[in-house]
Amino acid sequence: MKNFILFSVVAALCLMSGKVDAQSLSVRADIPYSATTTFNFSVQPRLDSLHTLDLFAGYNPWTFRGNRKFKHILLQPELRRWFDAPYTGHFVAIHAHYSIFNVGGFPPIRHYRYEGWLIGAGIGYGYDFRLNDRLKLELEIGAGYAYIDYDKFPCERCSDMIRSAHRHYFGPTKLSASIVYTIGENGRTERRPQIYLP
Repeated sequence: MKNFILFSVVAALCLMSGKVDAQSLSVRADIPYSATTTFNFSVQPRLDSLHTLDLFAGYNPWTFRGNRKFKHILLQPELRRWFDAPYTGHFVAIHAHYSIFNVGGFPPIRHYRYEGWLIGAGIGYGYDFRLNDRLKLELEIGAGYAYIDYDKFPCERCSDMIRSAHRHYFGPTKLSASIVYTIGENGRTERRPQIYLP
């Protein structure tokens, strides 16, 4: 069931997006997210003169000393509407998120481990700061909803499950600072002409 829901959300975002302009796209990596030892990467094709589709994924396979874990896979597609032109300045966005996780041993859940999955959606606002013709610094913040289904365990290895539960979460769903590289003709973004009326 959860895979069907994920497929439906991603398919809906793609259908809303229209056609992809293969001549123009950007790639990015989230710096703070990378600091958690998580591999992450995004490809963001241009859809038209104002829209892009950000396809973001993160993967953390590590178990740390003391059986501490931050293992997860995250998928977070996002449809963006730029105020001026793709890959430059302000944008607003709607995103979906799906993750499977096995985390625990870190504050504030030092004495427990949580294993499960989540799915949800949210809205966001961001800004791309131009560093040169192709390189940018992108900041984004987002909020929304996630349904979280999990099993709770003591942190020790091979322990019996304490309980199964689920949670409805409302709050921040995105906080990123990314380095972005733009590929193709839109690397040197041309702003739409402004029309001034007397």
